[in-house]
Amino acid sequence: MDKPKTILQLEKELGIDIPHEIKEKFFYQTKGVHGHYRTNTEGNIIALNFYRLPEGRIPESVCELTQLEELTVLHSNVAQIPESIAKLERLVKLKLNFNRLTWLPVLPKKLRSIELLENDFSSFPKEIAELNELEHISLESNKITSFPEELLSLKALNSANLRKNLIESLPQSATESNIPVKIQYRRERGIYMQGNPLTDPPIGLLKYAPQATKLYFNKIQVGAPFRASDYYLFIIRAFFMKLFGVK
Repeated sequence: MDKPKTILQLEKELGIDIPHEIKEKFFYQTKGVHGHYRTNTEGNIIALNFYRLPEGRIPESVCELTQLEELTVLHSNVAQIPESIAKLERLVKLKLNFNRLTWLPVLPKKLRSIELLENDFSSFPKEIAELNELEHISLESNKITSFPEELLSLKALNSANLRKNLIESLPQSATESNIPVKIQYRRERGIYMQGNPLTDPPIGLLKYAPQATKLYFNKIQVGAPFRASDYYLFIIRAFFMKLFGVK
């Protein structure tokens, strides 16, 4: 099959070969700069994948692929995304792990999955709060210092991976939201916090008895100090709350 003109232009610009549909396992095992693309039955490019892009940049011409649904750029030292990415109105999956991103431009509104693992974010990118169809986000292994309450307003959100950041405390709203805050990662609904230096509330309450966090905040709210003896008392009370279906 002849390669699309856009792919030929990208090959020339980047100085690499971009084959059509190679298996993902092989794609990640290949050394050096490489990429591949996938088309639909009409011949439109719907997925584009790059690994170790030269010069640490995403070519602007990528944002001219208006039928693109998935874009992956890994281990490429990318520090910024073209602002024209908003033109990719069909984009539903964006994977930019292992780069140097610290901010995001306005993103396509139909995005359902974003992965930004191991970048340099020190705060939650506010642009993500505008994505009402977002179902999954990973910001694992960044440098985020405060819990992003904006996540709680995303009605379609199913999972948020915030593991291995620098978050020390949770707001009470996080424990009262419809999406549960959890420590250990599982393939189920939740906001995952493992690897953060949580002290408020104590991480053990979240890990062993999530219901206990409500008891914790109730006590703090009335100005009462949290004592060491409260830790085990809350876990025991939370156990019975769960046993008898008390929320």
